[in-house]
Amino acid sequence: MSANSKPATGKIDELGRVIIPRNLRIAMDLRVGSTLEFDIKDGALIAVVKEHPEDLVCAYCKSPKVVIKKNGRGLCQKHSDRLPKPLPFSRKK
Repeated sequence: MSANSKPATGKIDELGRVIIPRNLRIAMDLRVGSTLEFDIKDGALIAVVKEHPEDLVCAYCKSPKVVIKKNGRGLCQKHSDRLPKPLPFSRKK
């Protein structure tokens, strides 16, 4: 655990799903639709954030036809020469 998060416990349901506790979702900026990659290292389960929902659509026009990623944001062919908009601050306390 990092110094910025508190230890948390999650349970696995009958379908194999794990609920990630709120404090960890906030610390990792996880949202509905975020993609995680799981691995095992030295006996520990490791989860790495691969994509956020915003990565799957163009940062300017919201087209689902992303052809390139810049600064971690998706861009369609029309907007591929621009830098993406910054993410809006959306954390709730």
